[in-house]
Order: sequence, then C-alpha cells, then structure tokens
Amino acid sequence: MVELICKILKIGKASYYRYKKSNEPILNLIKYFSKEELIELQNTSKIYRLELIKDFSIEQIELALKYYLIEEIQKENKQTSKLENEIEQLNQTIQNMNADIKKISKKVLDEDSFSIYEFKEEQKIAQEELQKLIREELSNNKSI
Repeated sequence: MVELICKILKIGKASYYRYKKSNEPILNLIKYFSKEELIELQNTSKIYRLELIKDFSIEQIELALKYYLIEEIQKENKQTSKLENEIEQLNQTIQNMNADIKKISKKVLDEDSFSIYEFKEEQKIAQEELQKLIREELSNNKSI
C-alpha cells in the first residue's frame, strides 16, 4: 500500500515516511479510502463513490440515508408482520386440529365401539389400550 500511496502522491518512500512521522494531513485523509479506491484514483484520477455524492451537501446525504434506512426498516417490519400472521394462522390450524382430536378421542372414550371383538375380555383390553394411548397423546399435546 505504501508503494501505491507514493505513486499517487508522486513521492518516494523516504518522503512517505517523513510525512508519516510528521503526521501530515494527506496521509490521515488517505486512510479513509480502500486499496481498491486508491487504485481507481491512480488509474482514473477519480473515485466513483465520491463522484456520486460530490454535488450534494452533507445534510442532503444524511437525509437521503435516513429515508433509505426508514424504507429498509419498513420493509423488514412488513416481512415480520407477514411472518407473524402466518405463524398465527398455523397456530390456529394446530388448535383446530387439537380440538378435532379431542372430540374424536372423547367419542372413542365414551362409546362402546369395540364390538368387533368376539370376546368381551379382548374388547375391554383393546379399549383400555386405546384409552391409554389417547390419554398419553392428550397429555403430550398439553405440554406443547
């Protein structure tokens, strides 16, 4: 980078180090530019970033930046709001599904729908197993 600065300022390395030692303002100014910008300055005698803003006052640039930031925040808020709505819809769907499961479970627990078994003992064991599974599922859903 020292060589690049020397080329731009048309000075030798000894002069560069003398400037640096005496804290010359030009070297303090150069630190605000990237290496790419200094190469651009060397090649074109301009820096594009500065060419874009040279005709604007600091106040105009600050105002434009504020408007840009406000726009970006509003976009982010819209996206967040949209995601919140989608999450709310998903939660509502889950609640509806859980309510349907509870209704079906209650119906199964209340009804004697196990008449497909030949023996009453088999019917009772199957009903107890199903009721146990339903209770476990309901308790799992409550913990979510």
